[in-house]
Amino acid sequence: SSWRGKDCNDVDGKVYPGRKAVGGDRFFDSNCNGISGLDESSGKTYEEEWCNGTEQYGIIVMGDSIGAHFHIPPEWLNVTEMGVLAFEHLIFMATNELDWPQLSMTTGHYNTSKWSHAIQGPMDSIYQRFLELNRCNHRDFQNIGVNGARSTSMAEHIVASLARHTEDDQPVMMIFELVGNDVCNGHPGTSHM
Repeated sequence: SSWRGKDCNDVDGKVYPGRKAVGGDRFFDSNCNGISGLDESSGKTYEEEWCNGTEQYGIIVMGDSIGAHFHIPPEWLNVTEMGVLAFEHLIFMATNELDWPQLSMTTGHYNTSKWSHAIQGPMDSIYQRFLELNRCNHRDFQNIGVNGARSTSMAEHIVASLARHTEDDQPVMMIFELVGNDVCNGHPGTSHM
């Protein structure tokens, strides 16, 4: 998934990325980080051996098109550069409303080479850094960036899509950003906000 860590069991609502391990994940992977099973030599689960005491953290960004990593390929805007390859991933890009959360500075998790005709440059993100520090953070990210988000829509709708449980889930770093939709709106002053 581009927007959230891939759920490893769509049938069971108690299995999802970022969850604290259930029973040490001895029999199944309850937090979708790819770690489950029992080390017969120690009698401990792999989750206990590899993840306990490692300070697992997820990452969530909520905000506007900046957090969602909105991007229009330059080839679309210059007729001399248009060609078949420029529109190779058109359906994917349209489905994501020209957002690239899988390449964002917070939840990026793909190399840009997959979309080399649409976007170039290195990908680095907070999620990637968390993952490098601790592989137990695998898939624990959510990007809730919405094109055109405003502070009113954040309070009324976007926050409701956040999925995190204080007792059952690992801690999370939360980034809340609204860069310009309330400020760059054409109204004088701030009384309309």
